[in-house]
Amino acid sequence: MKIYRIHIHQHLRLFGKAIVWKYWSEVLLCVLLFLFSSTAYSSASTIDSLKAIIQTETNDSIKVRLYYTLGADLLNKSHNESLQYYQQCYELAKKTKDTMYMVHSLVGMCDFYNVIGEYKKAILYVTEAMDLLGDEDYNELSYCYGRLATVYADMGLNEKSKQYDRMSIACNRKINNREGLAYDYSNIATYFLDEVNPQPDSAIYYYSKATTYLDDTTDDLTSFIWGGLGDAYFFKAEYDKALRYQQKAYQNFLKSNSIYDLVYEENALASTFMKMQQNDSVLFYLSEAESHSKLLNNLSCLVDVYNLYYKYYNEQGDYKKALEYVRLEQAYSDSVSQKNNENKLNLVHYTIDIEEQQNILNSETAIHHKLVLHRTLLLIFFTISLSLLAAYLVLIYKRKQEIKQHTDLITQVDNGNYAIKRILSIIGHDLRDSVGNLKQFTRLMQYELLDNRSIKQMVQKFIPMVDSTHSLLETLLAWTRYNDDNFVPQYEQLNASELIQLTISHMEHVANAKKINLISDSEDVSFMADKNMMLTVLRNLVSNAIKYSDPGLDVVISANQKGDCLAFSVKDEGIGMNEEQVNLIFKEQNTTHTKGTLGESGSGLGLSLCHSFIMKHGGVLKVKSHPDKGSKFTFSIPIKNS
Repeated sequence: MKIYRIHIHQHLRLFGKAIVWKYWSEVLLCVLLFLFSSTAYSSASTIDSLKAIIQTETNDSIKVRLYYTLGADLLNKSHNESLQYYQQCYELAKKTKDTMYMVHSLVGMCDFYNVIGEYKKAILYVTEAMDLLGDEDYNELSYCYGRLATVYADMGLNEKSKQYDRMSIACNRKINNREGLAYDYSNIATYFLDEVNPQPDSAIYYYSKATTYLDDTTDDLTSFIWGGLGDAYFFKAEYDKALRYQQKAYQNFLKSNSIYDLVYEENALASTFMKMQQNDSVLFYLSEAESHSKLLNNLSCLVDVYNLYYKYYNEQGDYKKALEYVRLEQAYSDSVSQKNNENKLNLVHYTIDIEEQQNILNSETAIHHKLVLHRTLLLIFFTISLSLLAAYLVLIYKRKQEIKQHTDLITQVDNGNYAIKRILSIIGHDLRDSVGNLKQFTRLMQYELLDNRSIKQMVQKFIPMVDSTHSLLETLLAWTRYNDDNFVPQYEQLNASELIQLTISHMEHVANAKKINLISDSEDVSFMADKNMMLTVLRNLVSNAIKYSDPGLDVVISANQKGDCLAFSVKDEGIGMNEEQVNLIFKEQNTTHTKGTLGESGSGLGLSLCHSFIMKHGGVLKVKSHPDKGSKFTFSIPIKNS
């Protein structure tokens, strides 16, 4: 059984009084038109009568209300028709500048998309409705907050749902809206009916609290509460009590012809009868639920029905039929999942704190009165004082600007000198051996002192040296281009798996020369980052891993999502480092660098550059290493960076 949640009907109760008082004359006219038309349409349903009235009605204000009434009445009977009438209501309300019914129709469309499982659209419509309301429209705001709570609960985001339920309760208490409070507490009760960790006693407590705010026992909310109590007693395994409440709710929904709610109660009754091993009743209610779900064309409802069919036939040992319904459930589940791919939302949250706003307003009013009382006496004094102060501030500002310019220039010169010294030191230290070896080799070639075999052997030895020299030059180029405190990363949408594969393709020739295996272990996660910076970081880390690994070992590059961050790591099985070496590698003054396993040289500049780039993305480079057990470099950056 799913979490029991109130989806609809709330608007008919919460807005009813406001509509009647604000538009009493037009509502009265609607009633008269309806009574008049009932003679001609006595054999038709209420919905058919309303449709007929709309065809002949010329008053736009009345048509808006008729469209809305039809949308609300059809929501649980014919989803698609309901959406059409809500859309017509919105367009006509917008044309006539009827803000109240623009809000009503937008929330009605939210109900439609919530019922069919398209939660992103549901949230967008109710948010648009809230933008039309004022800060003190507590009745309408409580209704919208309740809708957001419902949608987030159906998405499984209970913390967000609780937040909006609390905001709805605060609004309803301000205006003593008992019906709204009843809805809020019944919604809170549903949090305790989670299948994984149900707390039925807490659910029963909040449902009982909700009933204390109701004046009658025949409306839709009472039916929802009965259904919720049925669910609670089902989780307590008190099936007789569960059945009693479920049947009461079911009978009420039959009377109101609320098909969507009927489907839920039919599933609930089938589940209870399954526990009580009353097979005929199980099949009857499942058949009814399937028929009503198809009538609504609601895929989510069909998934629930087929799941119960599977459980029933599986318990009966009829595995052939069980397999048939598993396949049906899977087919419809895939369709529903395809609609919900955009459920990860980054939405604006609204908060209201009226008391604080009132205090600020009162304080500003008092200050204003005091200023008015003293304005005449102090006007000349303030004018002269402000003029002198302005002149003084201009002089101070110019002086500070001159000092700042000189300081910035000195800092830039110092930074430039330091960078030049470091680059020259690296070139002198690391390129000297490479260029010297190449010089000796070319001289031997010039005087033909080497045979073909010797040449081939020396070329093989020079490959890692040339790759290392090339990597150093690339790192120096990146350092001079990006290692500036004022440089800002150029963010773009990247894919973690693709980025790692690109890094492997860049470093594959180096790894192959040393017979190192480069392995990708990445999730398919999209994130925001500077592509060139990320490639530079990964290439440097992979290059180091290859350099300090013996031939034939593995280097693993991974990326995994952890909450709102993406964690990268490069792990090798090489020579590793002791604690002292680990503490030294990120220090600017460090000039001692260990040779690779085949004598490869390194500048130490690469890790410093990596650390700088990662910090610009809001992360920190870390390392874990043990001698002869390898090293693991890790860093995490926010997925939605900006």
